[in-house]
Amino acid sequence: MQIKKCCEEIKNELALIDELFLSHALLLKKVKRVEPDQIEISAVATVLHSFYNGIENIFKRIASRIDNDFPRSEYWHQELLQQMTTENKNRKAVISNELSEKLNLYLGFRHFFRYSYSFQFKWHKMKELTLELSEVYDDFREVIEIFIEDLKE
Repeated sequence: MQIKKCCEEIKNELALIDELFLSHALLLKKVKRVEPDQIEISAVATVLHSFYNGIENIFKRIASRIDNDFPRSEYWHQELLQQMTTENKNRKAVISNELSEKLNLYLGFRHFFRYSYSFQFKWHKMKELTLELSEVYDDFREVIEIFIEDLKE
């Protein structure tokens, strides 16, 4: 029952991330062609923040429902990401070290977002994360869908 519930929650979270991209598709397309103004930069920052929140929500569910082991230190965000790269008695590794390194950049931005003012967001520091966003999500989505199928077996 825990596995079924976890799979449903992961699918729901993926649907929310998909909606995030759909609702900001015009903006994300525009910033690939034209440097954004400060309001657009703030909006893109929100997308980057929300994207990683969605990823982390999936990881939290896996840690709680499948691993029965949720990091408790003050560095739990980083530890949770690392935990997903490691196989344990209940599951295979969820993501590769390579994908973890990419996601770690979004985690870092999420931290910056939470402790900054919007006027501090700089496009030159966000541009690469933004331009690679859909590729990173496609890679993540692919491994998560495989992970869900493995859990069902």
